[in-house]
Amino acid sequence: GVYAALVLAALVAVAIADATASIESANNTIFVSSNDLVFQSLDGMSVVSLVALNAELLMEASRASTAESNLAADVTGSLVAISSEATYARGVESTISAAVSIEILRASSAEAGLAQAVIAETSRAVTAEQAAVQTATTNLNAETLRAQTAEASVAAAVVREQSRATAAEASIGVVAASVTAEQQRAQASESSLSTSIANERTRALLAEASLYITAGTQETARATGVETSLAASIAALNQGLIGAQGVTASVSQSLLLETTRATGADSSLSLSLQSEVSRASTSERQLSSAAAALGVQASISISCLVQGLVPTSAGTCTYAVPSNATVPIVVYSQADTSICTGGQANGVAADANVGGTTLTLCRRVNNPGCGSLWVNPGQVYTQVSGTITLYQLGSLDAFSTSYSQGEGVSIWAGNTMIWTNVLGYSGVVNNGNANCPLYGGTVAPSGLNGQWFCQTGNPTGASGANFYNVPLTYTFATSITSGTKLELRFCSDEARTNEEIYMAAASINVLPRPISTPFTNILTITQSNIASICSVGATNGVTTDANVASTGLTLCRRVNNPGCGSLFVNPGQMYTEVRGWVTLYQLGSLDAFSATYAQGEGVSIWSGNTLLWSYVLGVGTNPTLGTSTCPFTGGVAAPSSNNGQWLCGAGNTASTWSAVFYNNPVFGPAAQFSVPVSATGAQIELRFCSDEARTNEEIYLSAASISVR
Repeated sequence: GVYAALVLAALVAVAIADATASIESANNTIFVSSNDLVFQSLDGMSVVSLVALNAELLMEASRASTAESNLAADVTGSLVAISSEATYARGVESTISAAVSIEILRASSAEAGLAQAVIAETSRAVTAEQAAVQTATTNLNAETLRAQTAEASVAAAVVREQSRATAAEASIGVVAASVTAEQQRAQASESSLSTSIANERTRALLAEASLYITAGTQETARATGVETSLAASIAALNQGLIGAQGVTASVSQSLLLETTRATGADSSLSLSLQSEVSRASTSERQLSSAAAALGVQASISISCLVQGLVPTSAGTCTYAVPSNATVPIVVYSQADTSICTGGQANGVAADANVGGTTLTLCRRVNNPGCGSLWVNPGQVYTQVSGTITLYQLGSLDAFSTSYSQGEGVSIWAGNTMIWTNVLGYSGVVNNGNANCPLYGGTVAPSGLNGQWFCQTGNPTGASGANFYNVPLTYTFATSITSGTKLELRFCSDEARTNEEIYMAAASINVLPRPISTPFTNILTITQSNIASICSVGATNGVTTDANVASTGLTLCRRVNNPGCGSLFVNPGQMYTEVRGWVTLYQLGSLDAFSATYAQGEGVSIWSGNTLLWSYVLGVGTNPTLGTSTCPFTGGVAAPSSNNGQWLCGAGNTASTWSAVFYNNPVFGPAAQFSVPVSATGAQIELRFCSDEARTNEEIYLSAASISVR
């Protein structure tokens, strides 16, 4: 028997060892060597995919944790504030309740003493009458003293409540003054915003309305809290005083006088508290009215903007735009250098403390080559003007270069160069072809038609790759009717160690085309009507999906797989300008301009056979994702046939991609386009295009607006 047990134990041990070895073998089938990646299969996924997925999950968990921490901090702050107010209210209530309880206890004691005195007087009859009278008198005096003490306690409570009410009133006054100041700033802001582009006005007005409505809601909640607290205090006082009056009446008629005085104090306190409640309610109504007024003002302004009109301070819309009201669209200054590193920067970057100065300057990244800043005006314009301040490093070559626009910073509207700011080698006459034409350098090409200016930061002809701390300011203005994006293009044909163009400041403005007639909205897609509108175009290759990726969103997408699908809308009128925007979402690896479609992968807007604008989606925002990203993150450049009439974005902000839905909206009202067209009545088309199957990539639309005039 022992031998059999030993044999059985040995067999079990061998089995356990075999199982352990199998587990270790399975675990060792998945590994990544620093020198050599070995790909093994695990549920159909590669190690690289698992690592990428794990990285993405970690990033998402980090973001969720950060959001949770921020939310917890906000909730904790709110709970602390509420707890503090509740603690104070409970303290006041406890003080009043204690005073009333003491009064009741004293009155009860007095009643018991009086009852005993009456019994004693009955038993002793007439002989003890004087003693009973003396006892009653003593008790009366004591009760009078206690009543006076209670009155003083009530008076103190009144003073405390009045003090608190005064403080609350002062706080409400401060808030009211803040609301007045904000209203004044809002009026000033509205006056300034009347000359801004429509999308900027919309964001500002919505933010302003949200600010005031939020402030009004918060103050209303605080006023309601004060009112509730005061009402509770009144109820507690009333209950306590009524009980005290009943006890006093049962003790002696002589206490009626004290009760009357206490009742008077109670009435005074009630009136005071009611007055405070009334003031709080009035303040609440005033704040609510102010918030409502601001909400109405915002609604009026938004209504104007949707029609392409300008809101006025009188709450109406106007067609008129002053002929000299230019709109700033590019601002780069030492106070705000963000545009040099923003989402529309392509091959430019900012350097701090250049040349031993305190300046942060914008310059090329390509070495040699060009870099660009793009900006979308969002409207049709008839003039572009501005001022640019540049600095020079080394031997810039003016027009002695392979670039027809010269070396410097040129301004482009789509494919059309409208002005060029050129830097030359030196200010010494006949010091070579690299000088500005003024100093004997190569002449400007005739094709520039005089739309250029040339300066140098090296007036003495010094040699070497020196930074010249001489600011060169260029001012320009030119006429062009367009709605295309504007580009600031930095170009030099040598390495940055030899020569560089630095920009210290820029202010570029456009003059909107005068508004003579309003826009007519011909298409509005929202979550409330998307299913019906998108299904109308189903025979053209689009349809809707409900609750995409459990987001609750109903989204419009292609039917063809791969291929294009379209939504058509008939304006029903002649028009010479089209304005609009779309909000898109991304699934998978959309390829921007690295695709078979000249307009890129995304949603393009067409008038008949004429491409008006393209909203393009890339695989992601990270440059490491390669040529399928947007042009400004290293992706394939847009074809020249697009003439700058495009915007590119991505919903994937990670360093990898997967065939998943990215719940990050792209574009929207802030990315509005507006382009002129030859007079036509052609239908407008929204064309969805992707050259891969829907399991790999898809374009989803959640909202859109198209208007014509």
